[in-house]
Amino acid sequence: MRIDSCFPVLRGRCTRVAGPVLFCALLMLAGCGQTSVVPATGTARQALEAALSAWKDGKRPQALAEGAPVINAVDNDWTNGRVLTAFEITGEQPSDGDKRFTAKLTLDKPAGELETTYVVVGLSPITVFREDDFNRGMSMDNNPGGEPAKKKRVRGR
Repeated sequence: MRIDSCFPVLRGRCTRVAGPVLFCALLMLAGCGQTSVVPATGTARQALEAALSAWKDGKRPQALAEGAPVINAVDNDWTNGRVLTAFEITGEQPSDGDKRFTAKLTLDKPAGELETTYVVVGLSPITVFREDDFNRGMSMDNNPGGEPAKKKRVRGR
C-alpha cells in the first residue's frame, strides 16, 4: 500500500517531495550516536604521561580526577600500592577503536622492569587502562588469578 493512496492530497507529490526529504533525514540519522570516544593521539599520550607521572610522584589514581582534563586511571599495580620509580613511553600501537601505547615501567616492591601496553579511551573524562585491566573489564572476568570463582552453596533457611 502506498502512502499517497491513504492521503489523496499527497497523490503525485509523495515521490517528488517526500522521497528526497526521507532520504536526507535518513542520512542525518545515520550519523547520530556515532560520536567518537577516541582521543587525538597527542591528547591520549599526554593523558598517559600525566597518569604515569602522578604514579611516579606517589599520588593515587583518584588525584587525576581533580585536573583538567579529568583522567581516570585503571592499573591494578598502582591501585594495590606498587611503586613506580621510572617510566618511558616507547611507542604507539595501531588500533581502530582506541589509542594504545607501549611503555617500559621500572617498579619497586617488588623490584622489576615491565614492558606493557596502555589503552586510552574517552574524551571527558579520558580513561587510561593498563591493557590487562582493560581486557579483564571488557570480558567481565574480574578474577585476576585466572581460576574460576567458586560458587557458594546456600543452604536452606
